[in-house]
Amino acid sequence: MFQKNNVYKKAMERYSRIRATDLVAEGNKIWLSLSEGNGLAETDLLTGKVRILCTFEEAQSSNLYGSIAKVENHLLLVPEGAQKIVIYDLDAGRLHGIDLEPVEPGRKEVYNPGAKFGGYYTDMEHVFLTGNYYPAIVKVNIRTHEVSYLTEWVSEIEKYLSPGDCRGYIGRGYVRFNRCVYFPLQCCPAILILHLDTLCTEVKIIDSPLEGIASIMETDGEIWLQGKGASAGAFVKMNRRWEVLEKIAPVETMRHIPMSDYRIMFWNPVMAGEKMILFPSVASGIYERDKKSGQIKRSGWNVLTENGESCMYTVYFAKEIENKIYFLTGWDRILHIYDIASGRLEDKDIQMDHACVERQMASMWAECVRTGSVAYERDISVYCLTESGIHRSERNGEAAEIKTGQIIYETLRAEL
Repeated sequence: MFQKNNVYKKAMERYSRIRATDLVAEGNKIWLSLSEGNGLAETDLLTGKVRILCTFEEAQSSNLYGSIAKVENHLLLVPEGAQKIVIYDLDAGRLHGIDLEPVEPGRKEVYNPGAKFGGYYTDMEHVFLTGNYYPAIVKVNIRTHEVSYLTEWVSEIEKYLSPGDCRGYIGRGYVRFNRCVYFPLQCCPAILILHLDTLCTEVKIIDSPLEGIASIMETDGEIWLQGKGASAGAFVKMNRRWEVLEKIAPVETMRHIPMSDYRIMFWNPVMAGEKMILFPSVASGIYERDKKSGQIKRSGWNVLTENGESCMYTVYFAKEIENKIYFLTGWDRILHIYDIASGRLEDKDIQMDHACVERQMASMWAECVRTGSVAYERDISVYCLTESGIHRSERNGEAAEIKTGQIIYETLRAEL
């Protein structure tokens, strides 16, 4: 017979580790946008202590916010499933929410309310949120909370979209030349140019073999575009005149990357010296491309294997900050930090206290009850989830059925 306390302890050990959609770092301090429990956390990498700055309660149980930006002493959380932009004042410890304008009815056939924005760009006290499925670039003044909606570009590219189209508007990343910022467009082979001084936008179609552009990055004057749609897995290198210098076709990439990783989107490539690091969003490995030879191979970073065997797990984010690459993997929920200068890979096991985990479970239980949705052990500890339900229901004298179901579930699970 299974031991109740052991089940609870094991589950809590796993789920006390953070699951985040993004982070920003400054020295030894990092701030994370939590996808489970929907909160904002602050962590000291030296002590490992985690402080939950705030949590959010909305109808959606996870992934309310995606990217996180730090401007001056403010943090801005970029909405994915949420209906508000959130600004957190680190000095005052206060939150300010900004409601998003509703999407026009004629554009709802393309709109995905769970993936509103894919990223952001900062310019002094301004943060520009780039619409993934939300049809706008939203400019936010971090000091005054003034908001502007840049939408003149949307109608120009909607001719490439059809009802139910899943490609979206703006992809990941950006490059900047002088006072212009260039964003990738996912539904066509084009770049969206934002003129920062006038806030005017223009769409530039580029001569490229890509159906759409999922991401963009620049290194040493070379611009790398990643394909989307039928050209997923393809990369194109261009110069600043948008002339193609090199093409990496999907079939060429496939020689080195398993099919299971190939059609899944990559995070924006990250340069580490003479290597371009490729992080699939769901993967059995991390890959690197040698700048001189062009060869792609599996990275020696052995962080996506369990018990020595290859397995498929999520990479929640991957980004370079101050010459360090930060990425969080799903199976172990460990934050990995690669120092580009020294070549050292360090693992950080960042854990919340049990009270924080229990609050997350309570939020998820409420969502399951509200929507009638099903919880799976591969995603969450069903034992901890039902424990939360029992605690909530005991106050109303309605816990007996949940307790019986929990006992049946754990007994069968222990015997399988």
